[in-house]
Amino acid sequence: MKKNTKHEEKKKMLRKTEEKCKCLVESLDCLAYCAEPDTFVATYVNKAIEQTYGYTQKEWLDVPRLWEDIIYPEDKQRVLKHFEEAQKEAKNGFVEYRIVRKDEVVRWVKDCYVWEKNQNDEVVSFNGTMHDIAELKEIQNQFTKAEKMKTVSIMGVGIAHEIRNPLAILQQGIDYLKDSRHEDNKDIDDIFKIMNNSIKRINSSVIKLSFFSNDVGVDLELEDGTLTLDDCLCYAMQVAD
Repeated sequence: MKKNTKHEEKKKMLRKTEEKCKCLVESLDCLAYCAEPDTFVATYVNKAIEQTYGYTQKEWLDVPRLWEDIIYPEDKQRVLKHFEEAQKEAKNGFVEYRIVRKDEVVRWVKDCYVWEKNQNDEVVSFNGTMHDIAELKEIQNQFTKAEKMKTVSIMGVGIAHEIRNPLAILQQGIDYLKDSRHEDNKDIDDIFKIMNNSIKRINSSVIKLSFFSNDVGVDLELEDGTLTLDDCLCYAMQVAD
């Protein structure tokens, strides 16, 4: 009689503890879930499912593979493979991916999961929590863009420097040829004019590139320096002929 009484008391205490845990889980802002470890079919989700996915608890539990169907198409193969690998070793972990909510809004989530085991070390449930990390991803994207812009800025300084050096030499050569040209060759003046205009165009691009590299915010539209140099060479060959 005493043993039965003690057993009943333990069961009551266990039920009370379970109720407290359920109330605690239901009050969480993040999504908490339980699923079959072999099929990943959901067996429980808390009320946060509506905030995360836009579905009610009933809607979610009534469609066994709904969680898979609303993974963002470009992420689905990667995510399913991740869970398959984790399932083989019953390894706890997390994975980040995009979902398509009921209202068709795309959001980033972080899915943290554990494999619940019994006393015999057998997996009995697949449990986890999901967190909306869309804002964090946006910050990360902005940081990545800033780093890329920094790299472009450094490259721009180097490119501007490399272009300016040969331009200076070319300008000196033109000035020398002007001083030593034959006055009876009228076509030379036209060649000098074309070459000078080409140098000015390239130099203008270098200045814009320098401003861009210094984060002044000037829109960079490089002139086609190669085309203008080709024009000069073609014209010079015609005159030579």
